[in-house]
Amino acid sequence: YDPITDHLYDYYGGVEDLKNKIIRHTSDKFSEDYLRILRAMQFQARFDFEIHPDTIDVMRVMLQNSDEFFELSVERVYVEWKKWAEKGIRHDRIFKFMRDTGLIDCYPELKALKETPQDAIYHPEGDVEIHTQLCLAHLDKIISDPAIIGNEKIVLVIATLLHDVAKPPTTKEEMKNGRMTITSNGHEAMGGVMARKFLSERLGFSDELIFPICN
Repeated sequence: YDPITDHLYDYYGGVEDLKNKIIRHTSDKFSEDYLRILRAMQFQARFDFEIHPDTIDVMRVMLQNSDEFFELSVERVYVEWKKWAEKGIRHDRIFKFMRDTGLIDCYPELKALKETPQDAIYHPEGDVEIHTQLCLAHLDKIISDPAIIGNEKIVLVIATLLHDVAKPPTTKEEMKNGRMTITSNGHEAMGGVMARKFLSERLGFSDELIFPICN
């Protein structure tokens, strides 16, 4: 911006993208840092913007062609996930983002939710991923209260994201009350154990947050 001439230099069409709520990479250098994939994820949740298809394609190619994502330090990964949880207003968009970019393959615990059915009587909405997505959408209505901030918001969001993480290994079909049902007995207790491992080893969360989330 030139304050003398009152002219804004917009080399990448950023003003128009902001107006249209679009997140778009500005050069091929985007692919030099794999953390930018998580940054795009948390920006989408924070601002409720669409990510341009070209940028989705770049991230998908990055994840398909290299294992560099797994070389990111957990300290850097933690910062982006923390911002996703603490500053986000549309946490339910995470699953579509992960599947569109291929990021879901980096988190098999979350990927398995889509492959896990639920009993249609108690969960007519469908599989565990759909259920978790709906829970996150409803949670965002609750935590729009300005009094719910900081660690309290992080705990609520991450606990909701992972609340059924143990359904995949515990789900089975069995006869119950005269009909064939889908059950996930023991998923609550196992979920606490799985969440602790996921948060500490994969996302770099501290015990200060892990303890209330897993409880």
